Amino acid sequence: MKNQDDMSMSQRPRRLRVSQVLRDVVCETRVHADQLIQPHFVLDQDSGVEAIDSMPTIDRMGRKDVLKRIEKDLDLGIRSVMIFGLAGNAPKDNTGSAAQDSNGCVPKVVRELKRAFGSDLVVMTDVCLCAYTDHGHCGVLHEGRIQNDPSFWTRFRSRSCKCIIKHI
Repeated sequence: MKNQDDMSMSQRPRRLRVSQVLRDVVCETRVHADQLIQPHFVLDQDSGVEAIDSMPTIDRMGRKDVLKRIEKDLDLGIRSVMIFGLAGNAPKDNTGSAAQDSNGCVPKVVRELKRAFGSDLVVMTDVCLCAYTDHGHCGVLHEGRIQNDPSFWTRFRSRSCKCIIKHI
């Protein structure tokens, strides 16, 4: 028979889990809606929805549909979004130059979001070039290898294009 004072207990007390109040006091991590960043995938069109097969329940949406969805995000307390775009009809090339188009789908939707929601919404954009390159890699390729410096400057110009927008 085991001694009651023996520390090798077969049962461990759960005193810190007994009630919600105690769990709240000792909880180390809290996740709130205002800490979340909701991704949205944008089509280069006013409206429309396309399912993304590899991500069930996630869709690519036209600008009007994204605005409606983000309004629902705000109602849920989600105040930050990350916008992912596509090249649309813009030609893809080795450097992803279409990402620099100030009239591309991402800059358009960012302008509309800032016009609609102002400072109530934090808008971030993806600066990966894979959606804009003809080879699908995230940077500029030269002789089969990603070139960091040219990739940086293309991304920088892309980021500038997306961020130099009134109201941000």
